[in-house]
Formats: sequence, structure tokens, C-alpha cells
Amino acid sequence: MDLLAPDGQLAAQITAVIENRVATADAVFHRTGVDARQLAALLVALIDLLRQEHPEATALDVQDLCDPVVTEALATAGLHVTERWHQYRLPLWATQPGPSGPTEGAPQRAWPGGTGRKTTEAAPRPGGGGPSV
Repeated sequence: MDLLAPDGQLAAQITAVIENRVATADAVFHRTGVDARQLAALLVALIDLLRQEHPEATALDVQDLCDPVVTEALATAGLHVTERWHQYRLPLWATQPGPSGPTEGAPQRAWPGGTGRKTTEAAPRPGGGGPSV
């Protein structure tokens, strides 16, 4: 569902997916300058749409990504916090010291048989046949 600015440009957007009778929106996207009142109106329009066109949906969950405007809009629209989501992270690149000391934050190869050195070009595939990425 879109919220358009007076000039016709996209100002905010929310998309919900229904699964197991729960409509879920992973995020509310909005441009700078869109206030909580406007976002609350967009949320209420989504709630009305869900009630009219998807009566099988019994709840709406919206993930708040620590955006104070969205937080205020969710409360204004009548939603309340039900849980805190955990975020998990796995580093895709290991940071290893280079010949002249640590290379903080630089991408490093991190697979068995890798050199551990910073890679700036594609390496040939084992057995030949061109670069692997």
C-alpha cells in the first residue's frame, strides 16, 4: 500500500503478507518529512483493507526498525509491542592480521585452503576453467 505526496511522488509504503491467519509487514518505508500522523493514516488504511478483503487474517504484526516516526505511528494506529525481535549476525569475512599488522575491516578470504590475504581479483577455479567468485 502506498502513500503519495501532494506532488504524486511516493512518500511511504507498507506491504503485508498473510500466513497462518496473521498479516505481517516487515517494515514501513517512508521519505524524510513524512510524519507519524501520515504514517498512522497509511496503517489504518491497511488495517481497513485487511478487514474488508482478507477476513481470514486475524492479526497484523509490523516490525519496527527503531524508527521513532514509525514507532509513534504504530502506537497512534492502535498497535502495541508484543515482543522484541532478536537480530543475528554471521561475519562473512574474517579479519586477519596482514604482514604489516592488523587489517581492520578489510575483507579477507575465509575458507579452507584460503590464504587469509586480502583478495582484489578473481582466483582461478580448482582444476582450471576461469575465475570463481
